[in-house]
Amino acid sequence: MRELPAFGDGVPLPLEASVTAAEADRLRLGLVAQNMDEKWNVAYEAPHLLFSRRWTGPLVYRVTLEPTADGVRLVDARWSADFARTVEADPHDEARFLRFLIFQVMLKHPGAHPLPPPAPPPSDPASVRPRAKASDAITTLRHFAIVTYAIPPERLAGLVDERFALDTIQLGGQDRALVSVVPFEDEDFRWAASDGPRWRFGQTNYRIYVRDRQTGKRAVWFLGTTLGSWRVIVPRYGWRLPWHYGRFAFACDPDADGHYTTYRVETRSRWAPLLLELGYDEGASLALPGFADAATALDVLTHPLDGFFRRRDGHLGTYSVWHERLKPTPGRVRHARIGLFDRLGIVPFAEQADAHSVLIQERTEFQIHLPPRRC
Repeated sequence: MRELPAFGDGVPLPLEASVTAAEADRLRLGLVAQNMDEKWNVAYEAPHLLFSRRWTGPLVYRVTLEPTADGVRLVDARWSADFARTVEADPHDEARFLRFLIFQVMLKHPGAHPLPPPAPPPSDPASVRPRAKASDAITTLRHFAIVTYAIPPERLAGLVDERFALDTIQLGGQDRALVSVVPFEDEDFRWAASDGPRWRFGQTNYRIYVRDRQTGKRAVWFLGTTLGSWRVIVPRYGWRLPWHYGRFAFACDPDADGHYTTYRVETRSRWAPLLLELGYDEGASLALPGFADAATALDVLTHPLDGFFRRRDGHLGTYSVWHERLKPTPGRVRHARIGLFDRLGIVPFAEQADAHSVLIQERTEFQIHLPPRRC
């Protein structure tokens, strides 16, 4: 018989029990796994029962058999310190499982496998900031607005890769797809690994809300981006993103509560000229049409962390971001001329004053995971 490895001191487990003399004899006979479905081997080396994962595996548990007048007591149960250091488990859970091995597996008492404790609810991805890589970028976004339109899905035919399904809502008994124009000002764009220069420029993203058929997760499909800096050459030519240059002019005046008395952004761009004037809507609610509640609406419209796009070389690309959950204020469109949406037939100029929703946040910080990847 193969010599068993040393057990060491081990971690005490809260397990004590008594068995009859006949049951003690059965325990001393041990247990040998006979097939691939049987995971455990048990050997008796007086005065200990030694539990291992198959015959050649390391020892996991040890229990001392202490003779009594009518059998034995199971005492001084121990859990291998090597395992205790490398797995996340509670000694009480390990004791319940060891009791199951002894009484249900070895002695054939009736009883079910002890279920593990329920897993904690998944943490909110926005609650813990991921550690930034050297290649990541960090930026404070000011005057961050999401102006969304609910449109017939057929208007987006051919604009989204077949990997994705449109994330639609129901309005008036009809399916409606969601598209947004998202202007903001990068206040201090910088590389995460550097305390060096910080850049300020305007930016507008044009996006469609989708679900990834491969993962089921919500995401956005970027039609493209305008950037108010010559540094657009990096994403456009280095990473082949559908990014374009534009000249930006912001005139924004929020009050102490983040409500905008004036919000105006103009972009001069051959690809996507833009003129957008917004205002605070005191009577508006964040419980937006087509959504079950405000939390769902904000999750869909403000918190997709993964973005996909058609690279300039025709391949599918992606990048992701992290940011805390936004706390925007509702607004309304005072005037809009969104050139890209009109040119593509997504939202004609005549419909652009009638937005599904306007959400504005004065300031938030984004962490952008770079470089973008080719799918």
